[in-house]
Amino acid sequence: MITGEIIKGEDLGARFAHAGPFMTTAVHKAVMRVSLKLVSRVKEKLSGEVLNVRTGRLRRSIHAEYEFGPTQAIAVVGTNVEYGRIHEFGGVIRPKTKKALRFQIDGRWIVTKMVRMPERSFLRSSMRELAPGIREEIRRAAVASLSEIQRG
Repeated sequence: MITGEIIKGEDLGARFAHAGPFMTTAVHKAVMRVSLKLVSRVKEKLSGEVLNVRTGRLRRSIHAEYEFGPTQAIAVVGTNVEYGRIHEFGGVIRPKTKKALRFQIDGRWIVTKMVRMPERSFLRSSMRELAPGIREEIRRAAVASLSEIQRG
C-alpha cells in the first residue's frame, strides 16, 4: 500500500485533489513497463534455463494483457498454450481415449499408462524473482507523479 500525508499548506492539498489522473497515468505506465520485464524474464527461462526449446511455440506465446481503470492497474502475464500449465505446475498425463500413451524419446518408442511431469515453473518463479523490483518501480512512479503535482 502507498500512503501519503500532507503537512502544512492548503494550496498543496488543493493540488493533490487533482492528482488522480496524473498518478493513474504514471502507475499505468509503470505497470506496463514491469509487465514487459516480466515477459522478457519468462522468455529467458523458456530459452534453456528451465525448459529447452523444441519448437519455440510456448516461448512465443508468452504475453501480457492489461486492464486499467481509474483505481486499478492490472497486468496478467501468461500463455494460452495448452501444455504450459503442466510444465508450470507439474502433474500426471493419462491417455484420454486409449489404454496407453505412446511417444518417442531419443529414437526409442515408449508405451506407458501415465507420465508424471515435474514442476518446471517459468511464470511463478519469474514473478517471485522480480516482485521486489516491480513493487519499487510502481512505488517510484506514484511518488514521482506526486512530486510533479507538488511542483506544478
